[in-house]
Amino acid sequence: MTTRSYTLAGIAALTLWALAIPASASVTPWTVDIDLTAASSTTALLTIGLDDAATGGLDPDLGEEDLPPGEAPFAAFPVPGTLVGSLRDIRRTGPTNELTWIMNLNTSSGDYPITVAWALPAGFPADGTIRIRDAAGTALDAN
Repeated sequence: MTTRSYTLAGIAALTLWALAIPASASVTPWTVDIDLTAASSTTALLTIGLDDAATGGLDPDLGEEDLPPGEAPFAAFPVPGTLVGSLRDIRRTGPTNELTWIMNLNTSSGDYPITVAWALPAGFPADGTIRIRDAAGTALDAN
């Protein structure tokens, strides 16, 4: 598993992370688990993926579910059809050049640095790439 750690300084409590994957990586269904661990020991496990059975909204059959209302979660995807968001965001495979996932982080100053950890799934195409970018534009290659 590849692990990166860095501090996002001077960013508002709600930070958006974008993950992009080109269409060449969408031939077969796959998922990537993204582990987030804050310096405050707050953690979250989020999952992105592609599956031909996915729709443009909430897909309970693929493990997507609306988080319960109440306190905002540490991290979630703003999936259409959810009030709070989901820890999973599975997209439909298609002919687009890239897909973008937005990850909302609900953080405080004591959460930084945040460690991001992931492992590319078996069968992930060699020409596929994942890039993670924060709201300030700082980017790193996830593979």
